[in-house]
Amino acid sequence: MLRIIPLISPKVPWLMLSEEEDKRGLSNTNTIRTFFNLSTGKLFDLNLPDTINKKCVSVGFGWLFTIDIHLQVQLFHPLTHRKLNLPRYSTFKEIDLVYNDNLKEPGKIQFEKAVASTDSWDQKIQDFNQDCVIMTTTGYGQAFAKLGDKTWTDIEMEDALYFEGIYHKSQYYVVSENSLHVGNIVGHQVPFTNVLAQLPRNLASCTDKYLVESAGELLVIFRFRHIYTDDEILGEALNTPYETTFFYVARLVKGVDSSGNYKYTFVEIKNLGGQALFVGDNASFSLPATRLNGLRCDCIYFTDDFQGGCYLSKNGCGFDMGVYNLRDGTIERHYKGESRSYYSTPTWYI
Repeated sequence: MLRIIPLISPKVPWLMLSEEEDKRGLSNTNTIRTFFNLSTGKLFDLNLPDTINKKCVSVGFGWLFTIDIHLQVQLFHPLTHRKLNLPRYSTFKEIDLVYNDNLKEPGKIQFEKAVASTDSWDQKIQDFNQDCVIMTTTGYGQAFAKLGDKTWTDIEMEDALYFEGIYHKSQYYVVSENSLHVGNIVGHQVPFTNVLAQLPRNLASCTDKYLVESAGELLVIFRFRHIYTDDEILGEALNTPYETTFFYVARLVKGVDSSGNYKYTFVEIKNLGGQALFVGDNASFSLPATRLNGLRCDCIYFTDDFQGGCYLSKNGCGFDMGVYNLRDGTIERHYKGESRSYYSTPTWYI
């Protein structure tokens, strides 16, 4: 029997586990999705047929960004079952498909993030207004769309790799391979971003970067993984061919950088001021851990979003998850079970 869940998105995040895949390699017909409640430590099920055989990531405000194998894109609210159509992903010129040779169909759509503009959320009615903007990142390009659009509008940037974009104080910010960019979206004009600050140069070996607004400040989180070599991949390592080792967090501050070209720079921080950060393939977010039951202060809650390493494992991604304590560098598990997939890995939902 399904547990009755309130129609208001949770204050403490739920972990939406991987879709249960058919062991014979056929399309999944099970419409149940399982969630892990961080606050209670318990599992519960929801009947969500609109999430089956789709890549699902959270954009916040209780909504999921979903893509199916035909590149149909929607915003979906799993508690109300409401759907909002977005342009087909094929209208985004930088789209890149990774094919699963075993299934003879797209096993994973190569995109990093999707985020909704905070300015377009009406807190009183708990809904998006007509100016809602959704921004998405493939890793090799950025684009945005408004509700009702037929195509995605590309965002011009100079760097080659992009990790995450957010809205902050009516502007959008994007963290790329080397820099933090800032820009504005006006109508449907093709926007161009300016470099606001250079990222620290001594962190080139990190495998992922995240951008989050936390207590009014912009933070970039650098994630480091150890990827086992061919000589190391023996026995269990074949099942878990990489693991997160540590995080580095930098805060954007006013001040001329070492090159003298920018008026902002980054400084490392060793604590989060009582906040907790949530990163993965979801839109990154920050919560006041001191005021929410079950959360740990100055910790980073992470899921497994290493798309480049997904096919290194014989059972897909989803194993590299945990809670990183920024003060002492320790890592513990938050969900102690196993939840793996090649295309629908666990994601934070709030």
